[in-house]
Amino acid sequence: MLKRLEKFRMLEKLRKLERFRRLEKLRKLERFRMLEKLRKLEKLRKLERFRKLKKQKRFKRLEKSKKSKK
Repeated sequence: MLKRLEKFRMLEKLRKLERFRRLEKLRKLERFRMLEKLRKLEKLRKLERFRKLKKQKRFKRLEKSKKSKK
């Protein structure tokens, strides 16, 4: 009887551990996904900034050429 009870308790502990591990994996996965999203956003932001800079430079060049033509 006692052994059966011990066995049952051990099994319960194992189940809890498994559940905990699974949760931990999920958390890590979620964290990883969030980091990926952040990286993508950052990349997009940099691209956007770069495009804006390019436009500004192009605009400045146009301004210079207009002035020189006058």
